[in-house]
Amino acid sequence: MAQPPRVALALLAVLKNVRAGCENRKSAHTVNKMGDSLGERVRAAMSARGLTQSELGRRIDLEPTKLSKSLSGSRRFTSLELAKIATSCGVTVDDLLGVERPTAAIAARVAASDEPISVTSAMKQAERYAQRREDLAYLGYPLTPKHGEVPRFSGLMYHQGQKLAEWALAQVREWDLDIRTRDLASVVEDVFSVDVAVVELDGKFDGIAWQSHNSRLILISTSSVPGRQRFTLAHELGHLLANDAQHQTSVDVDIHDKEHKKLNSEIRANAFSASFLMPVDVLQEAAATSLTRESFADLSCSLSVSPSSLAYRMNNLSLIDEQACASFGRLTAPEAARIADRTAEFAEWLDASRRTRVPQTLVRDAFRAYTDGATTLRPYANLLGMNVDELQNDLDAPTNEFA
Repeated sequence: MAQPPRVALALLAVLKNVRAGCENRKSAHTVNKMGDSLGERVRAAMSARGLTQSELGRRIDLEPTKLSKSLSGSRRFTSLELAKIATSCGVTVDDLLGVERPTAAIAARVAASDEPISVTSAMKQAERYAQRREDLAYLGYPLTPKHGEVPRFSGLMYHQGQKLAEWALAQVREWDLDIRTRDLASVVEDVFSVDVAVVELDGKFDGIAWQSHNSRLILISTSSVPGRQRFTLAHELGHLLANDAQHQTSVDVDIHDKEHKKLNSEIRANAFSASFLMPVDVLQEAAATSLTRESFADLSCSLSVSPSSLAYRMNNLSLIDEQACASFGRLTAPEAARIADRTAEFAEWLDASRRTRVPQTLVRDAFRAYTDGATTLRPYANLLGMNVDELQNDLDAPTNEFA
């Protein structure tokens, strides 16, 4: 009997791990299912935490009569009170409201491998950020798109990706930003209202695009190959803008796998990435004068893309011939940086790509919700990975830099 191909076996391992992860998450929904009313869910959370009603009242600084009325339904909890209860009981605001946590189906493709690939860690990190965004949306701090509806294009998937990139570049330029910045994550957050996190993932993972009702998230892996990481960020943005991740999570385990590239959504996302990161007008301007090895290397560094990717795209656009493509494409990124006298700049980029990153829009919104009195300091502290009491002391401490 013929054995299933390795890709199929690896994909089966992924799906088994996802199913196991979903089973493990069922316990997190216990509070939601223990009552139909908000008061019942708060009582269930108190019980699970081992708190009495009076103890909870003291923790959240709420008078006993007001707490009793809120639990019975004759008084409404404020958003700040719910945030304090969630913190005290070790649950989320959505748990108390009876809202299912944002989960998603998995669409994954993996490169041929004998080793099973676990998505549990990546999914947990994506869910954690998505849940915090959902909580902030409930408190009145939604992730609001700054642009109009993303247009839909017809035709070949490759051409759809190109057109989508042209639209995206127009949005970036409208905000007077430049795609050539090394901090592409901030551009994506500011222009497209997408939370971007850089985390340590399984070595086989490139990134995840997550989309739910109140959350749009790109989660990419730290990397010692900064050009690949940048391509992954643009690739996942293409998935989100094309709605590939709507009602599901698009998991790219190896976006460079040959079989993976044949998928329609991948053809479009790859075309988007190339067109977005290497705009045709920028390349045409560079090719207007005779490209030398030095000027090509400098262009590669300016666009923060690998020389091989740049050479392939310019050849595909008929801006350089096959011979130049082969010659320029043999350069490595460090070699291009040396030729362009931008080695120090490349070293900084490499160092940055290996560091984790918390979504800055999420951090800003969490702090704004705290300063507005809509929630406690804990969500902000958790995002920063800090002890809430230590952070509170730091914020409360008087400072005088000139003393």
